Amino acid sequence: MGSFMNYRFADQTGISFWLRQCMRTVVIGGLCGALLVFGTTVHAFTVTQSTDSGQLESALTSGHNAGITITDFTITHGYADSTGYISNSSNPTYGISSGLVLSTGKVTDYSTGPNNNSGGLTTVLDNAPYSSADNLLNQITGTHLYDSTPYPYDHYDVTQIDITFDLKKDFDMVVFNAVFGSEEHPLYDLTDFRDAFGVFLNGNLIASATTALTLSSLPGTELNGVLTPNNNPLLTFSGVTGDKVTGSTDNKLTIILSDTSDANLDTTVYLNGLNASATPEPTTYLLLGIGLGAVAVVRRLHRPK
Repeated sequence: MGSFMNYRFADQTGISFWLRQCMRTVVIGGLCGALLVFGTTVHAFTVTQSTDSGQLESALTSGHNAGITITDFTITHGYADSTGYISNSSNPTYGISSGLVLSTGKVTDYSTGPNNNSGGLTTVLDNAPYSSADNLLNQITGTHLYDSTPYPYDHYDVTQIDITFDLKKDFDMVVFNAVFGSEEHPLYDLTDFRDAFGVFLNGNLIASATTALTLSSLPGTELNGVLTPNNNPLLTFSGVTGDKVTGSTDNKLTIILSDTSDANLDTTVYLNGLNASATPEPTTYLLLGIGLGAVAVVRRLHRPK
């Protein structure tokens, strides 16, 4: 399994960061106005906004929940527009035809269809940084330099879902699929504006992706870029919970998504197929990442208050 190389600007002083942020605001505004193209959308899937835990749980497991019993599904932090599920699916897009959808903007903007706004969509859900999730997000985004001193990044428009579950006897591993994409592509690939997605299992980071990785312009939805290692946007991850001889109880899965450094340009993740499995014999892997290979953990930044 390979790992992704992580990038950051060599020059991350306070002045250069703020200049880039000011320029970014101007560029986004100009592109959003200049590159709006109207067209007819033919939906292979439609994204429906929802904050109903039952609907979102059903979308995430997608009917493949043998061996796993979810005892609690909570939107720990989110917004009315930031959670939803795929509905009315006729054909897969990015290899996914059902599932849970999270976005740092409006999930309903990311149904199947043409990219009508190549400049990138921005829906600011909250213009203030959300610091309560920094202990999780900092593990994904890391730090940046301000006057030669490392600081963590600010995180905006955060959605966090916490799931408590039991695994039955003969199962000791959870498996799920994800598609990660962003409007940050292509102007802000590999920059300080590293929007972040992560999944934690019992406190351990088992899956992550950021816009500091190289995205690809893959047609399918409004998203400007999608993460496609080995030319495949459908990523599969897994993590081990405990002893499959006895099963395990009160496991916790945390799914989190955020904008980083500012609230501009949406990032979206589609997830499905959460189910139980068993580690292959005779080897047990404490953390097994399939698709992305080793979990991509990207170092990140934050300006001082």
